[in-house]
Amino acid sequence: MENNLDENYPTDEELERISEALYSSLCSREVEEGIDIDEIGIIDACNHVISGTIDSRGSVFAFVVEFGNASGTVVRKWGKPEDVKTHDIVERNEPYTLLPIDTSLHLTRPLMFHVYLEWRKQSWFEEFVKGYNYDTFFSPGNVTRNYWCNKAKEKGLRFAKLSEEKKSLQDAMALSYEDLLQRHNNAPPPSFLNALADALTEEMMGNDGK
Repeated sequence: MENNLDENYPTDEELERISEALYSSLCSREVEEGIDIDEIGIIDACNHVISGTIDSRGSVFAFVVEFGNASGTVVRKWGKPEDVKTHDIVERNEPYTLLPIDTSLHLTRPLMFHVYLEWRKQSWFEEFVKGYNYDTFFSPGNVTRNYWCNKAKEKGLRFAKLSEEKKSLQDAMALSYEDLLQRHNNAPPPSFLNALADALTEEMMGNDGK
């Protein structure tokens, strides 16, 4: 168990009560009196973060605690309610997508980057993305991640969060056709920029719809 806090660290009994409150809430059962839950963040099917307050030792303590098989029990925050933020503290589980392993592919090999943009429209690409996100959520662990990462690597791709995908597409979009003409003797076809624009538009519309 990680312990990087001061002397006001929770007792094992308090952590057990918080763990039971998490389990009860996830199972739609009544949470014991004396514990108020503010947030529950779902990292994956086996790992969660819970925040709130607990009545114990004649006082009220605020807490943010992570439970699961990834890191065990991690007390992220513990202390007086006025000193511990328990709202809007749980990170959201950001989906993953596929990006080229070569982060400068749009500069060094724009035609290959064009191929990547076309791959994004194919069914196997969507199956890879859905498979990785589903399996790593419901069956997290190195075995699952390595399986999908090895399959992606065979195509020169890697899994990355959607926020990184957006930046990658925007960086590539920032290159004008004239830039590409100066960088390469054999300039990429105009369809390269059209495909890039379509990909960025789809990505932005997808994020807005979530």
